[in-house]
Amino acid sequence: MDVIYQPLSRKIGSTNFQKMVEIYGMDSRPLSPSTVELIEHIWKEATGEIEQVISVPLQSIKLEQIEKAEAILLKIKDCKDDLKVEQLFKEFNETLPHKNKTQPVRSQRRSWLSKKQDICQMIKDMVAVSESTNWSTRSSTEAKYKALRCRLDGLQITDTEYKQINEHIIQSLKQGSPEISISNVFCVHRQVEEDNFRKDLRPQKLLFHASKVQNFVGILSR
Repeated sequence: MDVIYQPLSRKIGSTNFQKMVEIYGMDSRPLSPSTVELIEHIWKEATGEIEQVISVPLQSIKLEQIEKAEAILLKIKDCKDDLKVEQLFKEFNETLPHKNKTQPVRSQRRSWLSKKQDICQMIKDMVAVSESTNWSTRSSTEAKYKALRCRLDGLQITDTEYKQINEHIIQSLKQGSPEISISNVFCVHRQVEEDNFRKDLRPQKLLFHASKVQNFVGILSR
């Protein structure tokens, strides 16, 4: 019997095997140039966003700090006392040191809270993923890819899925919209999500979802 060290296509093998490939980072196939470019881009954007906001190195932040900061944000959201809110703002900045410590006025508080909740989630995601690469911002692309714990496949123009997405995008454009040139289409696969997907439900249709580039490390890793 021959032993195969390279994982086969995601369409071959049991679901338990596919889960093991993703959880333990067993996918050792060479990454395509487009996949390498995508991984490096989203990683750079995420770390760059965080470095612009916090005043301490990302690797010095502990998960407990982030959870405490999130709890303070919830208190600020529910608090009606301006003096108490001011104390909570100070406590938040001490827990998660920021470069800009300006306290927003009441009318801007909701927007401020939303941004801070997003940055806390982004930091939490990056802490979790970066631990898998030993906090090395220069770690190999393969290490970053495995830390995402999902499978990314760049589709070929001749692939059925590529044609389907391309046609779906073109048909969604309204009259007078600028032309869109599609550079790459990627298939993201996580076996656990596929197991939970209700294939028996109808009708099924493709939906668009957009997010900031900085969020995609978290989206893919979770």
